[in-house]
Amino acid sequence: MISLEQEKYALRRKLDNLEGEYEGRVSEYQADLTALKKELNDQQTTLKQYEREKGKMVQELMEQNHRLTTELKQVSD
Repeated sequence: MISLEQEKYALRRKLDNLEGEYEGRVSEYQADLTALKKELNDQQTTLKQYEREKGKMVQELMEQNHRLTTELKQVSD
């Protein structure tokens, strides 16, 4: 009977330890997930900014090209 109680106690301690490890891992994974979500958000924000800048540059180059084409046509005439 004492042996069963000791075994039960040992198993309870082992279970408690495993639960603690599990909770620790879950906390780590949640922290990792939060960090990755922030990084993804930052990357998306940066990408949107680059896309806006790219669009602006394309527009400026198109306007400059049009202006130069017009000037070239005027000089040719």
